[in-house]
Amino acid sequence: MSVEEIDERVRWYITYRQRVLGCTECPARRDCSQPVPGEGSMFPRVFFIGRNPGEKEDDIGRPFVGKAGEVFERFLMEIELERPEIFVTNVCLCKTKKNRLLSRYEISTCVRKFLIPSLKFMKPKVVVVFGAQPNYFINSISKIREYHGKVLKHKMGFKVIPSIHPAMVCYKPEKFRELQKVAKVLDEVLMRT
Repeated sequence: MSVEEIDERVRWYITYRQRVLGCTECPARRDCSQPVPGEGSMFPRVFFIGRNPGEKEDDIGRPFVGKAGEVFERFLMEIELERPEIFVTNVCLCKTKKNRLLSRYEISTCVRKFLIPSLKFMKPKVVVVFGAQPNYFINSISKIREYHGKVLKHKMGFKVIPSIHPAMVCYKPEKFRELQKVAKVLDEVLMRT
């Protein structure tokens, strides 16, 4: 990696953060104290996408740091990855009141303005998509059960693995086995790429 490539990534991320923090385009922005930009490696092999920040993420300004974030950390340990090696974000970067479902407009706004440019710029090898709404918008999957833990090819060129959301484990601890299945599949994909 050259110094120029590193500088380019750092400049891109600074601009990305400024754009995220300044965004007021959709109604979800009224529900949160601050948008929560994605974070992690500027050269990730793996990119993780959730739905939107929760209360703690909104307070702290970082993705996946609440209860679901604790499950996410356990998931990362399963594949011996740490946050500095990956990039983690959401399809919508704002918390919603009472964790309501996101509107098509809210998701498409964030996906168009922030997620697609991030994926194009970072070029991850594998993307893990957590939850039903993100999988619907990213993978056109309406029933996540049918695709959970399977490796698909996305039209943007990366491999994608649909998964249940780590938040589900907070309510049903036995569901961690399903995340372990995804971890095993992801580990196998990473060994081949």
